[in-house]
Amino acid sequence: MKIDKIDRIILSLTFIISFAIYFLTFSRSLYFTDSGELAAVSSTLGIAHPTGYPLYTIISYLWLQIPFPFDNITQLNMLSSVFCGLSTVLMYLILRTLFFNSLTELINNNLSFQLSSGILSIGFAFTSIVWEQATTNEVYSLHFLMVNLFLYIILRAYFTENCKLFLLSSFVLGLSLVNHLTSILLIPVAIYTFFKKNEKGFDLSVNRFKHFFFLLIPLLLAFTLYLYLPIRSSMQPVFNWGYVSRSIDKFIYHISGKQYQVWMFSGLDAWKKNLNVFLDEVTGNIGILIIFVYLIGLYFIFVDKNKVNAIFNFIFAPFTLFFSSFKKNGRFIFIFLTIAFLSCVLYSFNYAIYDIQPYFYLAYLSMFIFLALPTMHYSSYIKKPLLSLYILIPLFFIVNNYSEIDKSKDTTVFEYTRSIIDNLPQNSIIISSQWDYFCSAFWYLQKIEGYRKDIVMIEKELMRRTWYPYQLAKWYPEIVNMQSPEIQSYMKDLELFESGKQYDPISIQVNYINVFVSIIEKNIGKRDIFLTPEILLIEPHIARAYRQIPYGFAVKLSNQLDTLNFDDIKINYEKLDLLTKNKSYYLYDGMRLTIANNILAMIKYTQFIGDTTQNKKLEKYYNLFIKK
Repeated sequence: MKIDKIDRIILSLTFIISFAIYFLTFSRSLYFTDSGELAAVSSTLGIAHPTGYPLYTIISYLWLQIPFPFDNITQLNMLSSVFCGLSTVLMYLILRTLFFNSLTELINNNLSFQLSSGILSIGFAFTSIVWEQATTNEVYSLHFLMVNLFLYIILRAYFTENCKLFLLSSFVLGLSLVNHLTSILLIPVAIYTFFKKNEKGFDLSVNRFKHFFFLLIPLLLAFTLYLYLPIRSSMQPVFNWGYVSRSIDKFIYHISGKQYQVWMFSGLDAWKKNLNVFLDEVTGNIGILIIFVYLIGLYFIFVDKNKVNAIFNFIFAPFTLFFSSFKKNGRFIFIFLTIAFLSCVLYSFNYAIYDIQPYFYLAYLSMFIFLALPTMHYSSYIKKPLLSLYILIPLFFIVNNYSEIDKSKDTTVFEYTRSIIDNLPQNSIIISSQWDYFCSAFWYLQKIEGYRKDIVMIEKELMRRTWYPYQLAKWYPEIVNMQSPEIQSYMKDLELFESGKQYDPISIQVNYINVFVSIIEKNIGKRDIFLTPEILLIEPHIARAYRQIPYGFAVKLSNQLDTLNFDDIKINYEKLDLLTKNKSYYLYDGMRLTIANNILAMIKYTQFIGDTTQNKKLEKYYNLFIKK
């Protein structure tokens, strides 16, 4: 398949159209979970959370050197739009490669196939699973791009029997693995494609196996990018997650994502939950393509003289239309897509995490291609006025998803973080485990934007990892001393736990609590100490010796009962209500519940101290956030 002038025009349009709408909808602010941390790491060329993501870190750091008129977080969000726009271009190339290598006769209406391929590629750009990742800085946008690039190159290698392209596909697979470990799901497809010998079965000769082992060279060459992690870690960057330069064990622990393995292969409950999520996403992401395939089947019921055959073909339309369209290489394409689909599903359905949708990408991609190919093929059989109906596919996704995915004015996380920090006195210490809403965002705001450098923020859950005390000691040496008895005792237990050796669970928990108790005791007379409320639910012993005073979105620790002057707490509840209501993403609901509970705690405290003059205002705000 040669790329002609029309192809180049359509390729350009697929990127321009997809990126233009992405540009209108990508976030101009921080988002939930890892957004702040990844932006901070990219800004400082640091080390990100496991598995390290060196490819993303290096590319995003270089991207930030381009002098766009945006702040860092906005520029990084735009980079995700670029990645997803490029993956749309590759979708077009994948469809064209599969289509033109599966025809048994010459094409008389090449333009209709090119147009339908372009329209379908743009449609895929605005499926929720792709569009969502185009709006915020995350590693998944680059992951989608690398998956598409690998599939395009290895398909080209297969159809052209080009050894150099196989070597290139191996290198791209290695880079993709360096970016995100779920790229391992591409290996079954890679093996099948390499040993498949066109329509002649499999080539399992000794010579073929020798060539296969040669493919390990570019794969391992790509893996050398992981060396960025220990080299850069040894240079003590501002963000040095894992401190992987300490030992080979710490390096392997980090790149293998060992701490996440507790959520893998979680049993039948995870399967049921993820199956429901997957089916919901299928309806939204490829449902209209299924409708189009059945409309094509319905069309042939009216024009086919053999009504019984036409009705049978209609009932099983996705399969009958596919195999009737592609007799040459049709079986290869079907098995290729099936392997990709099953590899993804069998892995991702076992993974018990909330944000599972991006892990389904390879399965959605396979299903989309499977339905798109016969839709392209039968476009030449349908009259041109009907062909224009194909425009409905991207229009459907744009109209259906725009309001939900548009994050151009979404400043939820920024507003929430400021609502906490702006109300803290100078030089306060705050202990929190609100990574999704607050901690990650504050890392970026404090270390990159220079916001409230006086505040000491300690992430409670990260204290369960051996690297984090070192990071705290570097950031806040006046607060965390690695030589203190509490830290020393705790680190001994923590090293045993992290290295998989036998440890005393009671001792490690007691020493864990003692670290926080020590920090509070040594600073409570010198600094104001705050916790976010979930700490009191999870680890109540941390604050057992102090009065707990609700203070906006935090809880102040004090040696005495203090009055609560609501007017001193500056929070724009109405704005937070507007930003979080009527959103389907579970973290918005979680934030609303958190805010409501914080307001309720203040109401109860004012009743406890006998000062209810501010309760009407508090109750008004509480009622805002308990509404669905």
